[in-house]
Formats: sequence, structure tokens, C-alpha cells
Amino acid sequence: MKVINATSLGLALLAFGAAAQPAWAQVAWPTGEIRMFVAAAAGGSTDLVARTLETHLEKQLDTNILVVNQTAGGGAVATSSVATAEPDGGTILLHHALLHTTYLFGRSDINYESYDTLGTVSQVNNLLVASADAPYKTLAELKDYAAANSGTLRLASQLGGTTQVLGDAVASWGEGHIRVVDAGTEADRVVAILGDQVDLALLTVSTAAQYVEAGEVVPLAVFNKGAGRSGAGLAAGQFGRARCQLPAGLYPACHQGLAGRTARYVR
Repeated sequence: MKVINATSLGLALLAFGAAAQPAWAQVAWPTGEIRMFVAAAAGGSTDLVARTLETHLEKQLDTNILVVNQTAGGGAVATSSVATAEPDGGTILLHHALLHTTYLFGRSDINYESYDTLGTVSQVNNLLVASADAPYKTLAELKDYAAANSGTLRLASQLGGTTQVLGDAVASWGEGHIRVVDAGTEADRVVAILGDQVDLALLTVSTAAQYVEAGEVVPLAVFNKGAGRSGAGLAAGQFGRARCQLPAGLYPACHQGLAGRTARYVR
């Protein structure tokens, strides 16, 4: 199996400047419940990260952490809720590549600059898989088959999401012979590839693993970090970096308290 390029879920610490801090910077924190907005549905891989972080933070901060799954507007509502919240340390955003892709595709005017970043909390890889009965088992075979059967191969992605970016990269690598189709969420893409509605699909490694082990799909490539390891030269942008963030201008005392307690979970 070839390695292609990168995708991840994460947390990166952002330090405050040395400017004099106002009196409220020394106020004790937290002062109450903290809401963690997640721009993904309950039960998915991003939600699992949020629930795990919730458990650890509640122990460290001795306060309640409420996970709020808000998927409306393709996640744009969640990012807006946190970007416009009072910067008192009571509202956090846990996001993945969606924050970047919605901005990239013009679906939202909010980007990472709208927040103060706490850090990267996990990493997730994406996998390019083919149907188990596909006549190609490697990237080289896939490229040859696509060229000989131009326009017939359908690659399942999600419009406006990370997989659209990765899908466009695959299509470019395939010199336009592979069609990228919007098959919906990851659960929908699993149904599509297993039901032979598409020929290829982009899935997270954690989701795809069980189907690879069962022999229901064939792994062709992972999107891992480092273009030098791409083997077949299929380069996808480094999207999918999930971060824990707060409204810009967060009170320093709150930021330092959260960053100090989440840093131990950075991998």
C-alpha cells in the first residue's frame, strides 16, 4: 500500500504577548460550566475525541464540560457560535478540517484567525479504498485502468469537506480520468462503496480498517504527512488538522488555565 500525503486531528499552543495584562487577567478560572462546541454529529470520530477530552478536562478543571454537537450549516453554525462568544473561557470549539474547508470553498468567512488556538489533540489519517472486486489493487494499476476507461471510475467524497480536497487531488493525479462524486457523510460513503454505487471512496483509517480486515474493500493509499513519502506522487493538502480553539481575545488567565491542562494530552 502506498503512502500519499497528510490528514490529521490536532492541538497547537498559542502564547500571549508580553504586553501588560488588565486586572481581570488574574481572576480565578473556571467560574462555571464550559461548553465545547463540536461541528460533527454524535458518535463519529471527532465526537469521540471531544468526549475523551471532556473526561480529562473535567478532572483537571473540576468543572462540568458540556459537549454541544452542532452540525447545522455544514458546521458553520458551530464555528460562528464560538467565534462570536464572550471570551471568558466558557466556550470552546473542537474542530477538524471543516473550519478550513468551509472557508476555502467560500461557505463561511470564519477561519483560524477568528480564534485563539489551544492546540492539537489527535491525528486522523484518510484512506483511499477500492471495491474488493476491483481489477486494480495498487495505485499504479488504478492509474492505468482509469486512463484506459476514462470517466467511468467514480470516487466518493463529501462536497465542501476534507474529502473534496483530497478527492480533487486524486482526480488531478489521475489526469482527469477519475470522477469525484458527492456521496455525503462517511457513513454514506461506506454504504456507497459496499453497495457498488461507487468504485472508490475516501474514508478515515479507523472506519475503513474493519472493512479492509473483512475483505470488503481494498486499501490503495493513505494520506499521510510528507510529500517525500508519497511514492506514486499523489499529493493532497494537509487538511484535517483538528484543533481546540476559543474566541479571539480570550482572557489570559482562562487561556493559560486551559492550555496548561490540555498540553499533557498533546501527542
